[in-house]
Amino acid sequence: MIAAQMEGRICAGIEINPAYVDVIVNRFAQFVGDYGKVRYRQMAGKYHMKKCRRCEETKPLDEFHLDKRRQIYAARCKQCHDLAPRICVVCGDGFIGKTGQKACTTICKSRLRPKTYRNCDHCDQRFGPLHHLRSRFCSQKCHHASREKGARKASARPTKQARAANKAIEYAIKVGRVHRPLTCDACSRDGRIEAAHYDYKRRLDVRWLCVSCHRKWDKADPKGGVVKYAASAPKRWQNFTGEAATLDGGGTFEATKEDRPAGTRVEAVAV
Repeated sequence: MIAAQMEGRICAGIEINPAYVDVIVNRFAQFVGDYGKVRYRQMAGKYHMKKCRRCEETKPLDEFHLDKRRQIYAARCKQCHDLAPRICVVCGDGFIGKTGQKACTTICKSRLRPKTYRNCDHCDQRFGPLHHLRSRFCSQKCHHASREKGARKASARPTKQARAANKAIEYAIKVGRVHRPLTCDACSRDGRIEAAHYDYKRRLDVRWLCVSCHRKWDKADPKGGVVKYAASAPKRWQNFTGEAATLDGGGTFEATKEDRPAGTRVEAVAV
């Protein structure tokens, strides 16, 4: 084809592989220098190039949107589609943007974004605007102070009897002895249904409640299945005897070995 173009003659060629047809046409178009003059037939349809009205570049038809109802390609390519001169609402400068774009740069976009404020988790002082929504402390000082000894929040752990009851009901459901219903016994809503024990000594005597009703029932009628620990920043459990002992800062504690979390010095226990 290139030789025929150089000699000014007509060339008739056949290629069975469509991939090689594209290679031939692209090479010939690069030699000619104008994709708009290159047209070829492949299978039963015609494929040719199209010139964008805005950027004035000749591109394949795949780079243009097709109106399936009218079977007409858009006058602009996909990159230039919906681009128009607009005015920034922050700085007032003109820019080329798409529909709905109000800011010209990322700096103007950050200024346009609503400011978010929150209270510090340590000193409860209001700070902002936030650079990130996950920010919890107003300064590095409060961040380090929250991690110091004695600043940890009280944690709750289930007792040994409660853990055994939960495992027993899970095993009963797994082997088919107990069937989990699809709705809550209290509010008749579907979703995640949990087994709520009347007494942890009777491991299979439960009522089926949703998460919300389960929490409300446990709060109104505690079963004694949770132990709360006000833990400091411990290094190791030392000199544990199971009897009342004196803490470093004063006070006493009583706990069993099963109820304490591993590696935690207990300051207060409440069931």
